[in-house]
Amino acid sequence: MSDRSEKVYISVHEFIHSWEKEIYELNNLDYFTFKLINELGYNIENNYFNQQKKTPYLTIDPDDIGTLAFNLSDSLESFFENNCFGDCSLACPIKLNEPVSPEEREFANNHLQIIQMVYDINWNKRHYFISDILNYVVLDTLFDFYNYEIGLDLDDKDIGLIQFADFITDIIEKFIEKNGKLYLEKPHESASALFTLILQETGDKWEDISRFNFDDDEDEIESWKNNRQSIAQINETFSAVHEFPERSARVLGFFQRYLIDFLGVDHLEELISEDIEEFLCFWLVRETAMGKNIDFEEIWKTLEQYFKWLDIAQDLNLSEDYLFFKDLNAYNIELSVRASKKYIENNKPIDGFIESCTDDKNLIGGFFEITGVSPSGFIRVKDIHLMKEYINVQLAIPMNLDPICGFIIEGTIKPTTYGWRFINLDYIYPPTVKPYV
Repeated sequence: MSDRSEKVYISVHEFIHSWEKEIYELNNLDYFTFKLINELGYNIENNYFNQQKKTPYLTIDPDDIGTLAFNLSDSLESFFENNCFGDCSLACPIKLNEPVSPEEREFANNHLQIIQMVYDINWNKRHYFISDILNYVVLDTLFDFYNYEIGLDLDDKDIGLIQFADFITDIIEKFIEKNGKLYLEKPHESASALFTLILQETGDKWEDISRFNFDDDEDEIESWKNNRQSIAQINETFSAVHEFPERSARVLGFFQRYLIDFLGVDHLEELISEDIEEFLCFWLVRETAMGKNIDFEEIWKTLEQYFKWLDIAQDLNLSEDYLFFKDLNAYNIELSVRASKKYIENNKPIDGFIESCTDDKNLIGGFFEITGVSPSGFIRVKDIHLMKEYINVQLAIPMNLDPICGFIIEGTIKPTTYGWRFINLDYIYPPTVKPYV
């Protein structure tokens, strides 16, 4: 099932009942399996049976598609448990593109006894792993399903069955590639909070539902749309299952205020990727420049865990955007904050504020991009809105913390005998803030 598909092939209620576990016993591997069932069901119905006309004898109705998707995913989970997360050290599900060393190749042959000798020695873990999945999960499950549940007399060399198996294996491979690190890096870690969140979103009590019902599942989707959690509720849920130092956890409060008070966003689904960059290079700078005991390593870690959790709990796919913008901006954000703090330490903000409040018509306030630095320490800036340039501008920050070209200063300048002087500096921002100010 694609992230935005409208049909559910097994509800979370039915899945929990089928697994015969208490909700607190469910782990990340279980959650991965639950998601995979619906992914397979959607693709089998919409992207295979609706497209593939060569094997009509394999076509089954939606109820049987749900059963087949369940059997395939259940078989894959058993394979993971007995091999990948047992005594195998290859870690293929989260290291698909890594090469297989000679020692690992020997281990794989001895361990599963399924690696064919004709395989090229340059194959990586993906090739070994996906071959195993095709032969020992997908083909076996399809053969049993069509022979014993559907009643067809097929053998495991049936060309239609093999083509169908290739299609399913490709879906599984793509799903693992996309979600492996999210769910399978720590497969036995509790996922009860994730299942609980889905149950809360449906607005139903799972104990009251004991029958696989497609109509009920479609109602759940509509219920989810009408009962989406607020940003504050989502953050409370996240904070309840993650413990951070107070100074680190405050960053979630910064993000929440940015979303609600500035963007006017009611639900996280409304976010676009640029909103994340604006938060990092503009609002995070403003919030941290005046703070004490700022530990950016903790802040980056908190936000990474938060966005990865949102990927799982809310199906938002934001963590890649966050990591991209963080890697792009982190160094300059930290430099901006240190420079802003250094200015405040060396100058009395109240003096600059009072001077900027005078009726002097020569004062110019705004956002200024640094376009050059002279050997004597003066800088050249350009008003990014009026596009006017000012030279020989004095900025009272020690040389070892001078901002470099491209950084943006929010403040007020005043003319002097030899040029200009910043009489008030609010914040220094990284270069990537320019489109957002």
